[in-house]
Amino acid sequence: MSEIIIPLILALIICLIYNKPLEELTNISTTDNRLNSHGIINESAYQREEFDEFVKLAEAGDNTVQYILAKHYYSGKDEKPDYEKAVYWYTKSAEQGHFMAQCELGRCYLEGKGVNKNLNMAIYWYRKAAEQGDVDAQYNLGNFYGCGVGVEKDYVE
Repeated sequence: MSEIIIPLILALIICLIYNKPLEELTNISTTDNRLNSHGIINESAYQREEFDEFVKLAEAGDNTVQYILAKHYYSGKDEKPDYEKAVYWYTKSAEQGHFMAQCELGRCYLEGKGVNKNLNMAIYWYRKAAEQGDVDAQYNLGNFYGCGVGVEKDYVE
């Protein structure tokens, strides 16, 4: 599902930035059938330019774009996922307070995807996200406290 949503979000953001319809920016009709088996537009020179612009926005510090780019790498754009790049962009976004990036970064540390497994770092990032109201992070943190995993068992916390 995320393989379809992330490219659509990328396309929408690019359209909003340039204030032009998708067809005008990419020379692709929205009914074009040049999608790969995951529903992601196959890369070509003109799409690469838009993707490069998107990366420039992330490099300029836009934490939402950084988060979306991280999701793009985590899910595996056209091939296998690139967890190291995903962690890089999740970290950039999370450090700027993006709670969804914080939660996803916690998951990376918990599962050891793109980084070495580190329960303390997973708890750190889940807590950051939970404090901002992220329900997934709150759920995971609650499980840690309820089971005493990485923290002292505390049913109240």
